[in-house]
Amino acid sequence: MLRAERNAAANTVAAYRRDLDDLAAQLHRPAELAGSLLDEGVRGMKIWPFDFVGAAADGRGISAAEIVTALVPFENVRKAHGDSMRLKAELHGLWHLSAAKKIAAALEPLGMDWIEDPVWMDHMCDLGELVRSTSAPIAAGETLGGIGQIDTLLQVGGVATAIVDVTWGGGISFARQAAIQAQAAGKAIAFHDCSGPVTLASSTHLALACANVVEQEITRAFYYGWYHELVDALPPIENGCIRTPPGPGLGLELRPELERRADATVRVSRAS
Repeated sequence: MLRAERNAAANTVAAYRRDLDDLAAQLHRPAELAGSLLDEGVRGMKIWPFDFVGAAADGRGISAAEIVTALVPFENVRKAHGDSMRLKAELHGLWHLSAAKKIAAALEPLGMDWIEDPVWMDHMCDLGELVRSTSAPIAAGETLGGIGQIDTLLQVGGVATAIVDVTWGGGISFARQAAIQAQAAGKAIAFHDCSGPVTLASSTHLALACANVVEQEITRAFYYGWYHELVDALPPIENGCIRTPPGPGLGLELRPELERRADATVRVSRAS
């Protein structure tokens, strides 16, 4: 999670790296992963070890032993780095309400920054009940689209932070309106990243324009691993802060050779 820095844009993009395996590191080397992020100035991380316990297959219940296992990465980060790293738990909407309550209660003592998507997003009443049952902040919404769903998320779900994916949800105008609704409700909003560099650039512009955005999500291994293969510039990252690319518009263009790549799929829609 990067700070949305409201200063002049930097002109450098961090070096391309293929050596990042953050998905494996969150389970097997969580303290090392946190240390690497802190060294880069990044002070928030989101991990999802609960996805890998056996009960995640149906989400109806979770055993005490499975909770203990899934807590280990969070505890290791706290032991190694104290409160220097803001911890977020991603639950990917896998859990029924009773299991989500157990998970939230187990995470509370660790001082979570938020617990994300603890129940399916079509169970808004369950989400609201969970919010009322825990002291841990709840975040949700990256799979939702349309202003009506965001309003339900805020009013019925009662989340502390709404999360929007600009591409999945309905575009820049939708995401801007969602941020306005969240601000009117006295809530924060965060913009999701994993669907490509154009989405990240759009999100960064919005993050810098919206007063109720504190952080911009980023998938570090994607940013350093393959985003640069698709576009001619990326939002610069420096000391844990992200800024918009310096060019006009979104600040980037698709690489001209992109559609000629052997692994490219091109679809063209024409009016009938």
